[in-house]
Amino acid sequence: MGGATLMEQMVNKTGYFHSKDAHLYYKKTGNPSGIPLMMLHGNRQSHRVYRKLVKHFGQKYQIILLDSRGHGKSQFGKKPLSIELLAEDTLGLVEELGFEQVILLGFSDGANVAIAFAGNYPTRAKAVIAVSPNIHLEGLKRGVVYLLKLNMAVFHLLERLRLPVWKEKELTLLMTRFKMPTEDVEKITAPVLILTGKRDMIREEHAHLIGDLIEKGQVEVLGNHDHFSMFRKSKLYADVITQFLDKNHL
Repeated sequence: MGGATLMEQMVNKTGYFHSKDAHLYYKKTGNPSGIPLMMLHGNRQSHRVYRKLVKHFGQKYQIILLDSRGHGKSQFGKKPLSIELLAEDTLGLVEELGFEQVILLGFSDGANVAIAFAGNYPTRAKAVIAVSPNIHLEGLKRGVVYLLKLNMAVFHLLERLRLPVWKEKELTLLMTRFKMPTEDVEKITAPVLILTGKRDMIREEHAHLIGDLIEKGQVEVLGNHDHFSMFRKSKLYADVITQFLDKNHL
């Protein structure tokens, strides 16, 4: 009998690790001998949103999926949510699994986490694919900012009525608190691909601003796509990401 096929050899392990005040859920799958590729989801999502991209990249890369605190199967913890805290959690998982470096693929808040991770721990990021990132609130389109502020006003009202809205409020604040100094973005040494679309929630000029701050940054505007197009047009996004990784010999 011949050896096991690549698909039979693929890792499929789940577990929890402790980060500060919370137990966080992760899953390892894909090629056990491949470069670690960590996928970071967006606000109010879980690792499950990446199931199509896992199938695409799993034969070549070792895939690491993380439910960020307050999401999926991970605990919330008692600390206020912030992109910086989620980047620390990500480093904690990288260290827990014994990786020196990882490729980071992040969407929305997950893209912000990936950029913060690469800026704060530049030696640990091999490459970054940031889909729809923003390094401060003004990077979002005006209508989105208005809706977020309106949501916060509603939460303040509900709190005055003593209703239990703390967790939902924190999830919304996660999208408004983040402001990464430009000098920290400039510390990123890894190659970075920023993906956006003309109908994204992120302003197109903001995506280019981030790309210009990063020495090895590049920006791709994928036509008339919106904030969630990656999950509907997974093959298109996977092909663009593959070209970027191939160009950087990863």
